[in-house]
Amino acid sequence: MKKVLLLTGLYLFICVVALGQDKRKNTYQTDSDIFMNKPNSIVEKKMITVGTLTVKYGMVKQDMEVNALLLKDTDTGEERQCMVFDVLDKGKYTMIESDEIDGMQKMLTMMSEQYLQTTPTSYTELVFNTRGGTEAGCFFDEDKWVIFMRLKKDDTQSTIEMTPASMEQLRGFIARVKEVLARNAKK
Repeated sequence: MKKVLLLTGLYLFICVVALGQDKRKNTYQTDSDIFMNKPNSIVEKKMITVGTLTVKYGMVKQDMEVNALLLKDTDTGEERQCMVFDVLDKGKYTMIESDEIDGMQKMLTMMSEQYLQTTPTSYTELVFNTRGGTEAGCFFDEDKWVIFMRLKKDDTQSTIEMTPASMEQLRGFIARVKEVLARNAKK
């Protein structure tokens, strides 16, 4: 009888632990992700590359494309637009919604004009987060600024680093993405 109670208790413990595990796939999804993956719909996708910059991915230099993505449901005519960062040859990408681009641009400008010109006396960080789970920013640690972007917040393997020069190049590409999206906006 003691064995049965012990085994039952062990079984219940394992069940409680197993049910308590987090089984979420990706809690960060952009509206564009949802729009592109709607069941029973035909979505036209137009990817317009505005530029490529070199970033540090892990220990190696890697090219990252900056794209404007135009989406259209061919049945309803509904449209979405976003910006896409794609680390080439790594299968890592992220989407920034069109209404978040100004926020990212503002953060990059603040980094360039206010933060990277300083030498803080303690750890300092500036971070911009998107609904899709992208983090971008900079931090000052060990006497230097590090500029980074994590394409997926929960994926440490998706972190890239940029030089101040590549960050300035990114600022220019983002301005071009905004121009492309404005030209292609539904009137």
